[in-house]
Amino acid sequence: MKHFSRFFALAILIALSMSFNRNVADASVKNIDAFSSVDNASMKIIPDNHGGYFVEVLEDSPLSPVISTCSAATIKTKIKTISHYNSNNVLCWSYSLTASFKVNKGVSATYCSSSAQVKISNASWSVVSEKHFGSGNTATGTITMKTSAATLTRTATIKCDKNGNFS
Repeated sequence: MKHFSRFFALAILIALSMSFNRNVADASVKNIDAFSSVDNASMKIIPDNHGGYFVEVLEDSPLSPVISTCSAATIKTKIKTISHYNSNNVLCWSYSLTASFKVNKGVSATYCSSSAQVKISNASWSVVSEKHFGSGNTATGTITMKTSAATLTRTATIKCDKNGNFS
């Protein structure tokens, strides 16, 4: 009987933990598979307040690295993509910020340029606003998207340190 009660308690604990935030857990597994082929990428999954979630991926750009004609500097480019999925794990929209930095290894990293792109996968969503800019060693882009049920704002930030490391 003692073993049965331990087993029963463990079964309840597992069932509760599996049902807690199941959509995000299921989506995480699906998206890890989708992004596992991305070399040199980092990924975060962030729940939203409406039952959906965001997947943020920072990855190398095919344009990076380019040797600059300016001294010993190298131009490095990264792309941060924020994809929004609804509570049914359906992709609604994606926002990509591409930023280039001039890296003088060990000395400095300086923002050069940025661009942004929005892809809408669910026609009920529309762009309210988008802006991107950079300063120092940081590029920032902010997107606000709207549907009849929600308005969501996300900010993508790409930072480059003096050694060409990104976060």
